[in-house]
Amino acid sequence: MKTKASLSQWIDGKSDFPQDLDGQKTFEKIKTYSAQLQAPAFDKQGVFEKIKSIKAEKTKPKTSPYNYILKIAAIFIALVGVTAIIHQMSWQITKTGMAQNQTVSLPDNSEVLVQAGSELKFNTLSWFFTREVKLQGEAFFEVEKGKTFSVKTNVGQVQVLGTKFNVKSMANGLNVVCYEGRVEVVQDKARAVIQANEYVVLENDKVLSKNQLILNELPTESNYFQIVDRDFKDLINDVERYYNIELSVGEIKREKHFTGKLPKNDVKRALLIISKTFKLKYKSANGNNYIFVDDASQ
Repeated sequence: MKTKASLSQWIDGKSDFPQDLDGQKTFEKIKTYSAQLQAPAFDKQGVFEKIKSIKAEKTKPKTSPYNYILKIAAIFIALVGVTAIIHQMSWQITKTGMAQNQTVSLPDNSEVLVQAGSELKFNTLSWFFTREVKLQGEAFFEVEKGKTFSVKTNVGQVQVLGTKFNVKSMANGLNVVCYEGRVEVVQDKARAVIQANEYVVLENDKVLSKNQLILNELPTESNYFQIVDRDFKDLINDVERYYNIELSVGEIKREKHFTGKLPKNDVKRALLIISKTFKLKYKSANGNNYIFVDDASQ
């Protein structure tokens, strides 16, 4: 024990090497090399931060699959909203006033003559997925061949592939004239197919009339308005649109329908044709106002 104590004191530099102990040179080498060894520094702050990190990782809540579903749903809703906005901004609308018409070129090079007092709409974004237009009033269509072309109105629709036809959308029905090709007209359960030089009238979900007629000129080339199977009331509405005039008919009623031509640039001649057809007289009230009265002499 004394030798160990003396050796310890010698290592600490408090005494000489013990005389009763052999191998002094060996111990001196051990002392020299051991003095060069250093214990690693103890980083208390680093150890503390590491413990905090491990603890936080253990207590961190696990992400539920439900959260991923919510995120995906939110992204989907946002995409739908953006698409809806773009679609809404892609509508092309053409409106014509009284006694006005306008030719509209569609994305597939089809052309539409939008007649007086009418409105045509189509969407440029969805056009190449579905060739579809919306119509209020009257228009003549020259459709390029391709997939199905649809004209939708508030009272029915017309479907074609490639053809030329005229559509009048009325309060309760459709009046369609086919100049070339083949046309299908549908109103709820009523359905009719017509070909060149045929017309059909659908009203209140019934086919009222379907017949042939001679069509020598297209509306875009003719100096006349082609009127087909119009009753007296609808004819008066057409004339007011075409010529931008007001017609007063009082209590006059006529059961006869009119099929014929009215000159585009001569309103008085048009009124004369109507007068003779329905046994009436007309007189000018003021400006663009005209009055029809019964012709007692007929």
